[in-house]
Amino acid sequence: MAANAWVALAIVLATLLGTHAGDPDITSDFVVPDGVTPDANFFTFKGLKQALWGAPMDPPVKVTKASQVEFPALMGLCLGGSGIDKDALAKSFKTDAQTIDKLVSANTMG
Repeated sequence: MAANAWVALAIVLATLLGTHAGDPDITSDFVVPDGVTPDANFFTFKGLKQALWGAPMDPPVKVTKASQVEFPALMGLCLGGSGIDKDALAKSFKTDAQTIDKLVSANTMG
C-alpha cells in the first residue's frame, strides 16, 4: 500500500512540475496569417530548391531570400528573442555586439 502512495505522489509531483514547463511566447509560435490554412506547404520553404538544383552550374552569385513573407512559419521565431547573450552571439558569428544589435532591430521591425 505504501508503494502505491509513493507512485501517486510521484505522479502528482511530475504533473505539477510539468505545468511549469513550457514556451514563454507560445502565442506567437502558432500565429497563422489570416486566410492561410496551415499544411505541409506552410512549414516548407521551397525557395532554396531552385538555388540548389535548378540553377546553371556556374552562375553569378545569387541571394535567395527566406523571410517571413516567403516562409510564414518563421513568424514568432527570431534570434533576438532567443535569450542568448549578445556577446556570445557576436563571438559565435565572428562579429561584434553592435552588428548583433542591428540584426535584432532589423528583425523586430518586420
